[in-house]
Amino acid sequence: MHQLRLLSRAAEQVATGQESDALWGIEVEYSGKTCCAATYSRRGALFVSPHHEEAKAALLSAIPAGINIFDVVAKSDAAWAVARALGDYELFIEGSLYALQTAPNHAMSTVRCIQADATHLQTIIDWNVAFIGELQLKESISDVSKHARYRIERGQYFLACDGTVPVGMAGGTYAGDGVGSIGPVYVLPDYRSRGLKIGQTLTAFTAQHLQALGASCVVLMADQKNPVSNAAYQKIGFVNRGPYHHLQHVGQPKR
Repeated sequence: MHQLRLLSRAAEQVATGQESDALWGIEVEYSGKTCCAATYSRRGALFVSPHHEEAKAALLSAIPAGINIFDVVAKSDAAWAVARALGDYELFIEGSLYALQTAPNHAMSTVRCIQADATHLQTIIDWNVAFIGELQLKESISDVSKHARYRIERGQYFLACDGTVPVGMAGGTYAGDGVGSIGPVYVLPDYRSRGLKIGQTLTAFTAQHLQALGASCVVLMADQKNPVSNAAYQKIGFVNRGPYHHLQHVGQPKR
């Protein structure tokens, strides 16, 4: 049995005529227990957390007709299983999903963290372009400006500053129902010589902000090929939940 429901934040946004961050969620019950959950975002991304193979068919049947799903994010095997049923997809990011298990507690006396505003727009655009280039992501940079402005207007970017100079950024989104996500996280190359403490401080600050908004679960995805950053997230309370794949629909429109 499956249940289709609006996420709490999305329901509030829809009711007030705002553009919602998350449109709907699906829960699949198996033997009286939730065995699969999925959320669908405004950008056309389906995030799936399945626990039983039997849930796949119910999940797919619950997806409303006419929905364009450009991205599928799930544990590796599940991502491909769902994607094959939906159409033609290719690997975008191969990462490890981290969930915050303990209260983030990391600080540097020389670093000040703030919420970004419109005056930081160009900096965040430039750093997003640099982030895409460094990771060699298959992501179009044509709409970076639009998405950066969208997230800044909604208070979804945070900066680490050395004095008054921004040296790193982190995105943080709370879509409702207790789940918050962090990403991207980027620190200027010249400041990485201080180890990952700036990134750790900024990530912890972002996590605390999401918790203050109501997120009881905070997640992020880290590059599996970077063991140093993976270890850094664990030092501030994140636990590796295993390999996840982010798949993109082949030939999808540029966002």
